[in-house]
Amino acid sequence: MKSVAIEEAEKILEGCGECEVSIDESGKRPSVLIKARVDAARLAESDGRLRERFRDFEFLTVIELTAST
Repeated sequence: MKSVAIEEAEKILEGCGECEVSIDESGKRPSVLIKARVDAARLAESDGRLRERFRDFEFLTVIELTAST
C-alpha cells in the first residue's frame, strides 16, 4: 500500500523537491499521509490532482502541501 501511494504521489509531484509518505495502520481503516513542499505556483493544481487521484483509494488519505520559497 505504501509503495503504491508513494509511486502515485511522486508521479503527480514530479520535480516538487520534498515529498514524504507515511502510513498509519493503527485504526480500523489505514490512513496515508502525504506531505510535500511544492512551488507556490503549482500548489492548488498539485493539491487538486492528488485529491482526485486518491479519492477512490481503499484507505483514508491526508494531504498536506506547503509552498516552497
